[in-house]
Amino acid sequence: METDEQRRARLKSQIHEVSEALENVLHQPSLAIGIDLDGCIDEAPDFFRNLSQVWPGEVYVITYRNDLEKAKRDVESFGIRCTAVVMVNSFAQKAEEIAKRGIFVYFDDQDEILMHVPDNVSVFKIRNGGNYDFDDRKWLYSDQTGRVV
Repeated sequence: METDEQRRARLKSQIHEVSEALENVLHQPSLAIGIDLDGCIDEAPDFFRNLSQVWPGEVYVITYRNDLEKAKRDVESFGIRCTAVVMVNSFAQKAEEIAKRGIFVYFDDQDEILMHVPDNVSVFKIRNGGNYDFDDRKWLYSDQTGRVV
């Protein structure tokens, strides 16, 4: 039979183990996400604002634009918390930035981008009028980005 002193010692040891486990969790690297601006953030600003505010890691907005200051103003106007707004000038460069920044989840609306994203990155495709026919209820794609199954 366990004495009060033994029980206290056991509980103290268990509390110490839990404390160490929590300490380890807090020191794990936070995972980064990437979000496209046009066709994503502007299509679902409430969702992306909320996601960016609660995400514990870095949030990158990666956009195929040519005016960085306007992109930053747009991101701010949507209330997006982000680590950086990253400008690219090609689909391949977007995929390179995703890999370089250690992004493990990426949101975009264009298959042409998503097909270049590294295999270890989870992708979420945002539906909009440019990639989905709401009347026919069918995805739009090209021979280069999809095939009929």
